[in-house]
This record gives sequence, C-alpha cells and structure tokens, in this order.
Amino acid sequence: FYSPEVTKIALEMKKMLENIKSKNKENNNNVENKKQSKKESKTNYSPNNLTDSCENNITCNHKKNNNNKSKKNTNDNDNNDHENNKPYESGGFFHPHPLLVVKKDPIIKNVENKSTVESDTLEIFDKYKLQYIPLDENSYVSHNKVSYYFPAFKYSAENGIFQYGYTHQLGGWVECGKFVKWMKSKIIKLGGQFIYSEVDFLLYNKKDNTNHNNNNLDDDDYEKSYFVYGVQLKPSSSSSSIDISCPQKLYSSNVIITAGAYSKKIILSESSNSFSYPHKELYLNLLKPSAQPVFYYKFLKKYEQNLSYFKGKSFPVFLADIVNTGFYGFPSHDENDLIKIGNHFSGYEIDDFSEQGIERLTQRVKPQEEQRFTLFLQKVFPDLLYSKVYAHKFRLCLYNDTFDGDFLIDHDPVVDGLFIATGGSGHAFKFAGVIGDIIADSFERKDNIYSNRFKWRTNSNKNAKFGDKLRSSKTVNDETIFSNTNNDIILKPDITSSTNN
Repeated sequence: FYSPEVTKIALEMKKMLENIKSKNKENNNNVENKKQSKKESKTNYSPNNLTDSCENNITCNHKKNNNNKSKKNTNDNDNNDHENNKPYESGGFFHPHPLLVVKKDPIIKNVENKSTVESDTLEIFDKYKLQYIPLDENSYVSHNKVSYYFPAFKYSAENGIFQYGYTHQLGGWVECGKFVKWMKSKIIKLGGQFIYSEVDFLLYNKKDNTNHNNNNLDDDDYEKSYFVYGVQLKPSSSSSSIDISCPQKLYSSNVIITAGAYSKKIILSESSNSFSYPHKELYLNLLKPSAQPVFYYKFLKKYEQNLSYFKGKSFPVFLADIVNTGFYGFPSHDENDLIKIGNHFSGYEIDDFSEQGIERLTQRVKPQEEQRFTLFLQKVFPDLLYSKVYAHKFRLCLYNDTFDGDFLIDHDPVVDGLFIATGGSGHAFKFAGVIGDIIADSFERKDNIYSNRFKWRTNSNKNAKFGDKLRSSKTVNDETIFSNTNNDIILKPDITSSTNN
C-alpha cells in the first residue's frame, strides 16, 4: 500500500486470479484434467540440496550412510512439492482474503499535519484508482458498516470500539514457510547452494597499505582501512537439515549479510585470534533487534460450526486501530484451522540470541502477553472466549528495527567487501518478491529509485522511536486503548481443560 511497485503487484495478482478462474471453467472435462495432471507429473523437478563441490575452492563431503540418504530423499521431495505449488492456485501459499482496516475514530483524508497510516493508504487507493468500501456510521449506504460485511466484528462495532474503517477486497496473505521453501527450490534450480551451519563470526583483516586513522565517518573520502575475507562457521549441528561435513571457514572477497535480527550480532561478533569490526558504535544506534508477540488460536471441535464467521471470506486480514493498539490478525484456513493474532509495538529487547535465550525470553513474557491478548479478545471477539478457542501456540517474531523504519541496504562504510541488507522493521516479508532486485542493484552500485532512501545513514537522535510508522506506542499493560467501552468481560477462556483436545 505504500509504493507503486506494491500496487502494481496487486493489480497483476488480480489479473492472475481472473485468468485462473477463466482457465478453471475451461478445464471442467475430467479427461482433460487427468491428461494435464500426467503432463505436470512428468515435468517435476527434483533438485539436489547441495552439490559435491562448493565454489570458492571449498569442498563439502556428504556423509553417505543410510540415515543421510533418507534425510536427503525427504528433503528432495519437500523441495519438489513446493516447486510445483503455484502461488495463486489451490494448494499454493497465497490465500486471497479481503483486508479490513478499523479504528475507533473517523478516518479523514487530506488533513494537513494530521496524516495517519489509514488516511495515507486511502489517498494511495484514490491515486491509483483502487476500489475500497468505506465502513462507518455516516456512510450514505445504510448497510456499509463493519458488522454487515464482517459479523465477527459486530460486538466491537456496536460498542464503539471499532466503528469506523474501510475494506479493500484485493488482499490476502501468504504462508511464510511454504513461500520460503518454494523460493529455495527456485534458487537451487538456478544453481544456488545452501550450507546449513551457524556463523560464528566474520573474518576481518586490516589493509597493509594504509595507516589511515581518521575517524571522521562523515567524510566521503574516508578510506576503508579494513576488509572482510570470509566467515568462520560453528561446527555443524546434528539437528541440521542436511548432515554434511564442511570446512569451518568460507572464504570470499564479498560477504552479504541478510540475517534479519541476527545481522548486528554477526557483524559485531568478536574472535580472540582475528580482527573485530573496527567501529562498533556505527551499528549500536542504527539497528535495534526486537521481539514481538504472536498467538495462534485453535477452535474446539464442538464449537466450530457455530463460529463460521471467523473463517473463510467472512473473516478478513485485519488491522485493529494498529497504531493505537498494535493488534492485527489473519483468518484460519483449512490446513491448520488456526487464527493468528499478533501485536506490533516497540517490542522486547533481546539480550541472548541463542536458541535457549530466545526460548527463555518467550517463556518469561508469555504470561503477561496472554493476559493482554485475552483482554483484546474480550473487547473485540468475545464470541471466541468461553473456552471456544484455546491458545494453541505462542511465539516471538523477531524484528530488526532501524531508527526510521526503512531498510538498510548498502555497502558498509568502513569495511571493504561487507554489504548489509537488513532493517526490515517488521515489514520485510511482504517485500520478498521485489527486494532482491534492489539489493542486487545496490551491491553492484547501480542506481535504483530506492538506493538513496535505503543507503547507509547515521542516527543523530538518541531518542528516536525505532521501527515503522505502524508501531503502537502503547506499553505492554496499557488498557486505555479500550477506554471508550463500559463492557467489562471478566471471564477468561478455560485453556487448562482444552489444551489436550
């Protein structure tokens, strides 16, 4: 919603959906369907996970035993399945759904100095002639109300919590796991290779031909006195996707870091027998990893039929006054029958990036987040309570926030050969289909319309609010976001008796 590129993708998506519908009408003949199925099965692609010889003079020797063959075959079949999954077709990873944006206050466009995410998006809809339906009490059509189109929001609309908003029918959501596996199969088909190992630290060295000590990093003529020449890997874990034995060092004259929330940790990691990153202060006030809470709610079987308006097209992808509340969500679908609800706020600081450290943080914040999410359900979706759903899963979504909410895609200013592509600030995944071209252009020092916006920059404001402009400013336990309603539901879902179902 924030760039012509995304709008263009949405229009192309609509065209593809229309073509698919037309194609389905033409293929009603069962015989033709069988022929098509046979034809597709013959063109299945079964990529290898890793070739026997890696580039850059690094040799990876597969451990050839029965267990590893079994693992490899399983992984090949997995890649094969996702290679054949078409994004917009049945069984793919894109699910068309309407988008619903709701607020407790009216959304007013074209008001100077009172811009909001919701009003900005409407202006872009108007600019690119994308249709949307206003949903508020003052609409000229009597049934243009949130509760008419989306019955699940009836309670919150009638009680003055979210009675204003709009819906955009050309929306949807993508299953991240399936998409990543599909992209992986594409990369392998193009000759890409995957080495499953954790990075310990980067290999830095100082150039011999310079004694430059100028620390004025604002000077465009600043000479890079250090360079990166590869990465040090940790010993392969037995739990890795492929059990291989590789050297612990990978050598390269260029290293591109696309490690999300782990990027700063990798760049600044120290080694006792190697140079460390020379100017750590550059990253300390530029990138801030954070952890955001997400719950997955599952229906109890006996209530599923009575809660149909929380499924299918009647339940949208929603932003619930997100700048004030932080809450957003996705509908369930047939495969897992889970409703996903998350909160987009300043987040929890991460002091330990190990798997055990993330798990400790998850368990530490879960009780207070469960209380906060239950409050949201009470005020917005009370029908989901009374033990009709239970918290099936809780996890933390890791962000890598910049101080201005924009990506950081540029060459490092002091280390030659080091390139950074990170700073997703909570909105990185939706750009997965277009961000590669921008990264490639910036790496090759080619101009693109975003290179100046995403280039290396410094943060002079130590009190800057990290993250994108959608981020809720409310604290974890702030209940004032629902202060305009007098309905206090105190009954909490009985998840103790339903967890085993």
